[in-house]
Amino acid sequence: FVSSASCGIGLPDIANGAMAPSMRSVGSGLPPERLKGRGGICKALKKMRHFLLCVGVVQAFDFASFDPLNAFLYTTVRCPTPTPDRGKCPRGSFFSGGACEPEPRSSKDWSMSPHCAVREHVVHEVTHLKGLLGWPQQIASLVTLVFAGPLIDALGRKPMLLTSVTTHTVSVALIAMACSLDGRAAFVVLLVIAFVFSGGSNAIFNPASNAMVADLSRGNEKLRGDGFVALGIVSQVGLVLAFASMYPVLKMNLTDYRDMWLGFIGFGGFSLLL
Repeated sequence: FVSSASCGIGLPDIANGAMAPSMRSVGSGLPPERLKGRGGICKALKKMRHFLLCVGVVQAFDFASFDPLNAFLYTTVRCPTPTPDRGKCPRGSFFSGGACEPEPRSSKDWSMSPHCAVREHVVHEVTHLKGLLGWPQQIASLVTLVFAGPLIDALGRKPMLLTSVTTHTVSVALIAMACSLDGRAAFVVLLVIAFVFSGGSNAIFNPASNAMVADLSRGNEKLRGDGFVALGIVSQVGLVLAFASMYPVLKMNLTDYRDMWLGFIGFGGFSLLL
């Protein structure tokens, strides 16, 4: 059933007579000849190449900036120097000269924070912080979704996609600003605002991308279906590239992620130029 011109991954051609005429156009409102898309996924990639390239870059930006978040939060946790208990120290430190010394970054028992040598405390604090950051992000996403559809139709697909990328870039910039704050309360407040922007950004990008694919297919339902598949493939490619690029960075066990966040701001600016 797969068309020979579909790069081997096209969907069955429902207009080639394999289905009864009454089934070929159910729900489509289009004559069968309008459903004869040829070229499958490759045709969609060709006709929507600039848009799909932009999606791949933006998704790589989104996933790459999310991947090191845990590692960054770990490095911000502070605690007093632990005291030995009958010659034993908590994980993240080792007993030496009558005191607990922090494990080096190269050790598998490193606490993951240069400011706290108690790994259990670091993990506990970050788990609590992520729970605090998660709910405002999801609320922002939900509220944005309510207005996203009408705004995408009223203002257009491209302006809303640019708004999404800009909003995500702002969230990264806020995280970079938080790196320079000394007070824990101000740090957390700025992170909450950053996560609100991030939630709104994601809620805009996905429906705007789907609407753009529908527009670019120009009424051809076969091309539209292949376009949605191509959109999913490109998004996954961006995910893989993001994780592959961030893996060496995470292996370095950095203690200061300020330069990385500044780099992501530049990446966001590059995405906007596309």
